[in-house]
Amino acid sequence: MKTVLLLAPAFLDLYKDVIAELVKQGYKVEYIQDKSFKIDPYLIRIKQSSRFKELFYNLFLCFYWLKIIFRKREKWKNIDILFTINGMSFHPILLFFLKRKNKNLKAYLYLWDRTYENYRFERHFKYFDRVATFDRIDAEIYKIGFMPNYWIPNKDQKDECYEVFAFGAYRKDRYELFSKINGFYTKNTCENYIFIYVRQQKIDFVWKLKQLIKRILRRNKDSLESLVYDKTLLSHDSLSPKEFREKVYSSKCIIDTNNNFQEGMTPRFMWALGAGKKIITTNANVKKYPFYDESRIMIADDSLDKEKFEVFMNTPICHISDSLISVYRIDNWLKFIIGDN
Repeated sequence: MKTVLLLAPAFLDLYKDVIAELVKQGYKVEYIQDKSFKIDPYLIRIKQSSRFKELFYNLFLCFYWLKIIFRKREKWKNIDILFTINGMSFHPILLFFLKRKNKNLKAYLYLWDRTYENYRFERHFKYFDRVATFDRIDAEIYKIGFMPNYWIPNKDQKDECYEVFAFGAYRKDRYELFSKINGFYTKNTCENYIFIYVRQQKIDFVWKLKQLIKRILRRNKDSLESLVYDKTLLSHDSLSPKEFREKVYSSKCIIDTNNNFQEGMTPRFMWALGAGKKIITTNANVKKYPFYDESRIMIADDSLDKEKFEVFMNTPICHISDSLISVYRIDNWLKFIIGDN
């Protein structure tokens, strides 16, 4: 039995799906969280990089991994595969240690985030035997493998409790889309789950002072406080990854909002696709994918109105070849990245 060391972020508990599938395919798994640090100078969007900061950060990472390696040196003596997802905290000293113990070790990198104009993941590519990404543009620019996020078969078929499921943390564009779609329904016509998550904020003097400063500096133009908003769309209760996926499986249509700096499909989109749901997405790049079908997927742009929405919701989903979707099922997704070892 081969042993995989999985270095992956804790985001949405996605690493748990990967561990479960690795075990199912006969691997033993050791997991360590891929962390992000505030002092990281490689995040392009915040423009804080400098040669000095990079040197300091790499020195910090070196000592960070040396401490971990010292603690784990016995457990990590027989690692056969290093499977890294994103690898924001990766440092080559980890690979150096693992290959000293096993010169035949294979290393694979998969990106759940974008490189181009976002984060300098490319500095790590040379250390890995194979690199793949969920982002088509990254794949073209850096000449690396392209594989969208995975989906998992829904073993427990659930009744559709909701007509529409939409949930996410506050962003102005997301709130406006959720509000528009919610407005297409009159009260009590059907059951929906449409909420913007907002953390419960303690309203005190410091908070009020911060809001005043933001208004003076005009830095709150996209904040919730600057809008006349519908309080019924707000929720202070977050959803766990398990609850989120259950809502996807028990809904007819899923609302998907992507980050404007990413081309790739979000996890929620792929979960909904695998579950055979209708999807309304802000990511117009979906038209470039082989599984795109107008009866199943609708682009949420400025032309979206109640009539178009109702036509889409009432149109039966056309059957598309299973082969167009099964390639992204987690077992096949994993084989694409790490192959048959």
